[in-house]
Parts: sequence; structure tokens; C-alpha cells
Amino acid sequence: MNQSDAKKITTFYSDLLKKHGDHFKAGDYGSVASQLNRFNVLLAFGKFEGKSVLDVGCGKGDFYGFLKKQGLHVDYTGIEIAPDVAALAQKKYPDAHIIIDNFETHAFDRQYDIVITSGTFDFKVSDHATYLQKSITKMYELAIQGVTFNLTSIYLDKGYENDYTYYAQPEEIFRYCKKLCRFVTLRHDYAPNDFTMYMYKTPEFRY
Repeated sequence: MNQSDAKKITTFYSDLLKKHGDHFKAGDYGSVASQLNRFNVLLAFGKFEGKSVLDVGCGKGDFYGFLKKQGLHVDYTGIEIAPDVAALAQKKYPDAHIIIDNFETHAFDRQYDIVITSGTFDFKVSDHATYLQKSITKMYELAIQGVTFNLTSIYLDKGYENDYTYYAQPEEIFRYCKKLCRFVTLRHDYAPNDFTMYMYKTPEFRY
């Protein structure tokens, strides 16, 4: 992702926050139900209790809030490119570690049990396929147990298209994940317009 794309993403989510405030629309979700649906599928990746979690493109920290409502205790780190959005996440969750930076270029000094992202890869950028592959690879390298992320599918219902969303082919994403990881699950069973990937370093991390 070049600097122009990074600026576009920062502006896009900053503008949504200014317009909607602390609301699900600030994360470009269509509804609370669709956001929770995505979060529940990410949660089904495995046991989060007591784990260290890196949330890439954490936004307002909504996934951390979701985990807390489930009664789960995690060592949570979020990284967010939009400074005002990251500031809100830190204000809402002072016990979280929020990094204001571009995930692609940030130099991490540790690994995390589970690396997740929700909605981060949906905003279309230049050479999106390469951006995706680099991001997935970096997430996998940072993970001790595994990675889970979601994307908007090319198999979406008519009438839901827009100019700024990247529509991914699930089969291509699966093939790339398999190049990195032996144990991969593709889920396209919870929403017609969405799919989620699970990448496990070893299979026992699923339980």
C-alpha cells in the first residue's frame, strides 16, 4: 500500500468517525447484527481466554469490547492507522495497548497468540492482491497460534456493490493461505456477502 492509499484509508475512517461518532457505522458496518455476526465467527476460531491478541486495523476497539462482553480476558493490542479513531479506542479501553501506525510498515517487537482483523482488508487500494498477500503473510509471521480474518466476497448479493470495497475471491485467498499454512479453514456459511479464514499453526490450537 502506497502513501496515497494510506492517506485515503485514514481520511475515509476519520470522516466516518466525525459523521457518526462512536457508532457501528463509523466502522462502515451495515448494522450491529452484521458486525456481531463477523465477530462471532472470528471468536469461533478458538479459545481466546488468557491469550495475547493483535487486532489489525482495530478501529474503535469494538472487537475488544466484544471480547470483554463475552467475559473473556485477553492481553489486547490494537493497531490503527487513523489517529483520531485510535485515540477513541484508547479512551474507551484504557487497559488496551493501542498503536497508532500503518500495520504494513510497523516494526513489532513481539509475537501474539492470535492475530485477527475484521473489515480492514475491505477498503480497495492499488494492487490490492499484493497488499493482501503481504498483510496476510505478516499477520501469520506475528502469530504464535494462528490468524483469522474476514473479507467481502465476490459471491455477494446483487445491489450491495460499491466503488470503494474490494471483493475477494475466496478460492484465491484459500490457495494463498495454504502456501503459508498447513491447517486452513474457509468459512462462507454465515453471510452471503462475507467469508472468514482460519489459519492454525498447529491443529491443536483449534480446541
